[in-house]
Amino acid sequence: MKKFLHWSKVNLYSFNAKKSMTYILIQQRTATIITALVALAGCATSNNNNGDLNSTTDLKSVTQDVEIIRDKFGVSHIYAQNQHDLFFAQGWNAARDRLWQLDQWRRKGEGKMAEQFGPRFASQDRAARLFLFRGNLDAEYASYHPEGKEILTAFSDGINAYIAEAKADPIKMPVEFKLTGTEPGNWSPTSSLIRIYGITRNVVKEVNLSERINALGVAKVQELSSFQPPIDLKVPAGVNLGLITSSILVDYNLAHKGLPFQASDFPRSPLNTAALEKFVASLSTGIGNTDPTDEQREALTHESNNWTISGSKTQSGKPILAGDPHRSIAMPSLRYMVHLNAPGWNMTGAGEPALPGLSMGHNERIAFGLTIFAFGDEEDLYVYDTNPAAPNQYRYQGGWEVMKVVPETIKVRGQADVQASLKFTRHGPVLYEDAVNHKAYAVRAAYLEFPGTAAYLASLRLNQAQNWNEFTDGMAHHFTPGENMVYADVDGNIGWIGGALAPIRGKSDWSGLLPVSGDGTYEWKGHLTGTLLPSTYNPAAGFLATANEFNLPLDYTYRNMSARDGWAEPYRHDRIVEVLSASAKTTVADSVKLQYDEMNLPARKLVPFLNGLVSPDPDVSQALDLLRSWNFVSSKDSVAATIYEFWQPKVIAKVSELVIPPAGRKVFTNLTKPQVFDRLEVISLYTTPAKFPSRKI
Repeated sequence: MKKFLHWSKVNLYSFNAKKSMTYILIQQRTATIITALVALAGCATSNNNNGDLNSTTDLKSVTQDVEIIRDKFGVSHIYAQNQHDLFFAQGWNAARDRLWQLDQWRRKGEGKMAEQFGPRFASQDRAARLFLFRGNLDAEYASYHPEGKEILTAFSDGINAYIAEAKADPIKMPVEFKLTGTEPGNWSPTSSLIRIYGITRNVVKEVNLSERINALGVAKVQELSSFQPPIDLKVPAGVNLGLITSSILVDYNLAHKGLPFQASDFPRSPLNTAALEKFVASLSTGIGNTDPTDEQREALTHESNNWTISGSKTQSGKPILAGDPHRSIAMPSLRYMVHLNAPGWNMTGAGEPALPGLSMGHNERIAFGLTIFAFGDEEDLYVYDTNPAAPNQYRYQGGWEVMKVVPETIKVRGQADVQASLKFTRHGPVLYEDAVNHKAYAVRAAYLEFPGTAAYLASLRLNQAQNWNEFTDGMAHHFTPGENMVYADVDGNIGWIGGALAPIRGKSDWSGLLPVSGDGTYEWKGHLTGTLLPSTYNPAAGFLATANEFNLPLDYTYRNMSARDGWAEPYRHDRIVEVLSASAKTTVADSVKLQYDEMNLPARKLVPFLNGLVSPDPDVSQALDLLRSWNFVSSKDSVAATIYEFWQPKVIAKVSELVIPPAGRKVFTNLTKPQVFDRLEVISLYTTPAKFPSRKI
């Protein structure tokens, strides 16, 4: 690893560790891949052929020799002599390791599940096709990189080359295909442009907030909500929130979440019924959008941390950058680590197997790491009056406009093709039509409207950046997902930029929190350009840290353009700041330790409310003593921490039950921890130990 800076967590391996590796040579002259096993020790492989000593495969698409070295951690280091061969090899290698995951990514995202898995998936395929990008592809490719089309073509060609190998040699076909009786399909350069896997917001919450207002009224919902930055909740004119229900989101959720597999989806499987059911129960795609509930999915995506520390605060005098981006734990993982080396490219870190390039890591000059940044609200739900005499017409600016109808043919395994129709208004795909009330609902999504909004792909520009100016220029094209990107370079500079795609909403009653009329009254005025996004460079504090918390600077000009929800609670960020502020000469080991830090700040806030409480129950009394004497470190052997982890959710639920009226409990989840603690603080003012030395419980 280079000595100019320290990169914690994502890359902890040597580029030169040839004592323990798998070695692959892709030769242009003979158009073959030669795989050799050299003192392999614990190298993770996905297919049986990876360890063969004399495996050869005909490959005619590379133009010069390419080397792929697999180190002892299972990470591939790809050395190519030109850009085309580099990304061809990255695609080939990703398919060699993750072909089932890649095929699921493509089929779910492009709406081609029924082709292999049967008629149950036809509706999902139709829903997914509503969210395909249908704009200018030349502008789309160029947004990611000046040579974006060439890169994506080489990458997809590499995937297809391995698919051809696997179909020709069944030994190379991953076991998932064999046990499900299915086979992979080919990729195209547009397969990496799928939109549904990006972390975007907030049409689901617009419906949920509408249901809350329907149940409790605006004033009570305002009281029970925590908007950041603060805002007075207003219902946009011309919308009847009483008609807004979760049924509007059926197709949206079907597209984004998909259907879980059932044993009946695999009639060609060689497994018997009992074995197949067990296999299907454990089958994972590793795509990262299949968690059981929205609440759980959101919680899992809000657990990332990163920081960058100036050399003035490190023992070595060099910057330290640490990145710890969390998503759902899955096998295979959503993340994919690789090292890419060719003229003009020398990047190592992590990305996703379906995308060329890397979304975090370092090259020979700079390092960067991400967490999710909830500044941009990329979605709006539009409500239309439809013409009772012609339902495909909707009211716009005093007249009737006709929905665009796009016919789609969905191939279905074992039966005739299904003919489906997709409808679009000028704002976006139609999610739901209410024939009784003559309404239609469409989502306007910035990631469908603007080129360059496939998640993470714009990191290609960052991979080649050599300094802060080039990095921020690249981030100006990095629209989705919204990211807190921290930065460090060999010259000792550190920085942060909040990358996002933020539509400009031009009306005082339009916060983006609630549905709006599609009659032309509520129209975006473009979006905030990348040069106007918030950033900090070489701060006086000597470090920068993010953890998905609300972190817009107080003096940021466009602060009120921010999304008002989606921010994480502040405790992880506060703990990082607490530790980094107290350290004058930190080390890489300190950053690793901080990533595993077990200090529980919510406990440090909640447990003091127990002061003065007594109980006649000896078990409860003992628990109180353990909690009050606890150091708030949630170590695995801590009895007090175990008690706390069972007790805290009950406190949250009980306070929420007391505060949220019965009519709203079906549509409100629990209050946040800060909301609960604030209410307990108010209560404690009237029941302090000084007034009540022994409060019984």
